[in-house]
Amino acid sequence: YEVFDSDDEELKVLKSEISSRVAHGIALYREGKFKEADLIFKECKEICPDDELLVLYIKRCDTLIKIPPGADWAGISNF
Repeated sequence: YEVFDSDDEELKVLKSEISSRVAHGIALYREGKFKEADLIFKECKEICPDDELLVLYIKRCDTLIKIPPGADWAGISNF
């Protein structure tokens, strides 16, 4: 889900343009494919640098690449 209410018009357009790529990145992230997801999030950030969701997922991917989760990881993080 994406909330656009407080975004300016330009940000809304950019978020719409990258939405399918971001969704694919989130799917990869949940599958534990952090390097692939990280690349997608960074590509999207180039297009839409003001999307804070991308900052969050890039940070999470970078952490989980360095410190992989255990085998019981369910695709979500609390950091």
